[in-house]
Amino acid sequence: MYKKFEKLNEEKKNLIIKSAIDEFSKGYYKALTDNIAINSNISKGSLFNYFTSKKYLYIYVVKYCMEFMSSKIKSNYQDIDSKDFFEIIKMTSIYKQKLFIKYPNETKIVMDTLKNEVEEVRDDIRDIMKGYHAENMYILQEYVIKYIDKSRLKENLNIEDALFITSSIFESLSKKYIEFLRLENNKSTQDIFSDLDRYAIILKELLYK
Repeated sequence: MYKKFEKLNEEKKNLIIKSAIDEFSKGYYKALTDNIAINSNISKGSLFNYFTSKKYLYIYVVKYCMEFMSSKIKSNYQDIDSKDFFEIIKMTSIYKQKLFIKYPNETKIVMDTLKNEVEEVRDDIRDIMKGYHAENMYILQEYVIKYIDKSRLKENLNIEDALFITSSIFESLSKKYIEFLRLENNKSTQDIFSDLDRYAIILKELLYK
């Protein structure tokens, strides 16, 4: 479907992708293909020659953003030296904060897709979402879950519970701190790290014997 686009040189492809990401981050229905074409330095006819329609351009961008963000997060896990479950979750939370701030438009598109907000493409991106969830589950299993000390979990707690509770709290903290950083709040990066350390200790006491 995208053969003509894939034959373009990397510089031109990257410019079109970036223009499309920037525009679609406004929302699928608000995005204008005219703007994408203008910012890509190509005609609208050329854009549709590569992607057929706005819908299929959006599907391409969604897949690109999901694969891009997954690869960044996987790379981060590979760079973490610690084998402590709570430390890994904490370091990943810090990395995600930086990642979401550095790539806000890619993040917005992934989040919108996960919310299933665009009815027009819902069926078309179902397989893409399945692949995204499968890849993230593999990453969790390979780099996170295996480091939970099952022998130390409190009674009536299983691995899924420990992962859900820990991830949920750190994800919530990440969203909170991203807003702090975006608004250039007085809260320093060191203060944020201290908070995350404190919550890691609380979670360890809550989940482990």
